[in-house]
Amino acid sequence: MAYAEKRGRGEYPWRVKFKRPDGKEDSASGFRTQQDALNYGREQEADIRRGRWRDPNMGAMTLDEYWDKWYPLQVAGWADATQDVKRSFYRNHLQPKWGTTPLNKIDPLDVKGFELELRTRVPGATNGIMLLLRTILADAVADQRLSASPVAPRRRGGGRPVGPAPRKGIVTTLEKVEAIRERLKPADALLVLVAVFTGMRWGEVSGMRRTFLHLAPAAGGRPASGYYVIDPDVGAVKARRRRAFGTTKTYLGRVVELPPFLAELLIAYVAEMPEGRDVLFATRTGRPIDSPSFNDRWWRPACDGRPAVAKRKGRKATEAWEPIEPGLWFHDLRRTHKTWLAEDGIEKVARDERLGHITEGMDGIYIQATPAMRAKVLKALQRRWEKVHPPEKRSPKRLPNEGSAGRSAA
Repeated sequence: MAYAEKRGRGEYPWRVKFKRPDGKEDSASGFRTQQDALNYGREQEADIRRGRWRDPNMGAMTLDEYWDKWYPLQVAGWADATQDVKRSFYRNHLQPKWGTTPLNKIDPLDVKGFELELRTRVPGATNGIMLLLRTILADAVADQRLSASPVAPRRRGGGRPVGPAPRKGIVTTLEKVEAIRERLKPADALLVLVAVFTGMRWGEVSGMRRTFLHLAPAAGGRPASGYYVIDPDVGAVKARRRRAFGTTKTYLGRVVELPPFLAELLIAYVAEMPEGRDVLFATRTGRPIDSPSFNDRWWRPACDGRPAVAKRKGRKATEAWEPIEPGLWFHDLRRTHKTWLAEDGIEKVARDERLGHITEGMDGIYIQATPAMRAKVLKALQRRWEKVHPPEKRSPKRLPNEGSAGRSAA
């Protein structure tokens, strides 16, 4: 049975002692009156009888200390890129906020304020950061270090969302894509064209390699053709810093067939590539191009526009660019591709197969994409291209954007 004793003459002199579930004696200090101490002790004993008691000392572990124990147990099931992202989320966001805070001192209201701050500062990463924090603290509850998690469960519909509304994607036109490509160097312009006419993700298209590219030139009255194999194990560039090849986002591979005009352009492009280089869109050292660098230096100005810069020592003058499609993300090219296919009446199962999506419901079980459906996709894409570039006005020997402003003028 709990009993209280007076220790010292301060404002909170009372201490209570009670027996833990293992029979050992435990104590808690800092009570103003004897009755306050006894009430606390009796509450602990009641929780022990009901099997709901949690050792307060378990929650005194800091978030950093718990992370050091928790993280090594998770990495076995994570790809290298996932590990990089999780460590980045913790190091840059969670650790500065709560790294030295005991688990049982993380306040739910502080967590809500933290989420609102994230949605203003890093809206694209907020859900991932909060998911990591929610998972860590849920495991702390399972470990009996906390009685309840201070992170609210994720809403599954209904209620007012926290923070600003999520970004609505942009679906653009081929005319605008072509205008944007005119501001890029030829290799980057071709990369953009491949992305919008295949629907491949950035990691897939920036990681394209000759090893997986199969092309056949026009012959015997048949147009050029080709396809690209996205390998499930090494088909995407992962880990931004290392830019290593790894698994695709969904761990699934697929074959992406190319419309004739794109096969022609890739045949000409590959013929001009340095001998021995495997990566199609590479840096001078042959590595896949870096996403942040491409986005900040070339993609954003090409889409959003830029001011003119006068010539000065060590730098050429640059002309002003008017906005073409402000706010367009590279990933919006994938969204645009699937929307184009829907506009052209392509069956959902064929659209999903091309982009590596999973068709839900009974259609995903009983309907499969057929050769006729895939041929319909290529015809629709070829028509869309020829509507903007009629065959009689094109020079088949010219690579897209050859001779345009390019990086030297950017």
